[in-house]
Amino acid sequence: MIVQCEKRDFIKQDDLIAITRDDKFIGYGKVIAILEEYVLVDIDKKASKSLFEIFSEEIPYDFMFIDAPLHE
Repeated sequence: MIVQCEKRDFIKQDDLIAITRDDKFIGYGKVIAILEEYVLVDIDKKASKSLFEIFSEEIPYDFMFIDAPLHE
């Protein structure tokens, strides 16, 4: 599943994104394209199932990107 999200300055091509629902991890996404105002994110199958439920049941949702540094 590919979703379109609002662009943020810190998001870069090929970034991996952890996807959560109700503060629980549900899968990963990968930034596949950065457009002028949006980014396209390819969502893995596990997260896609959960997001499909949200979309099909018309549950209000929001995509929030947090610029968190990785632990080294």
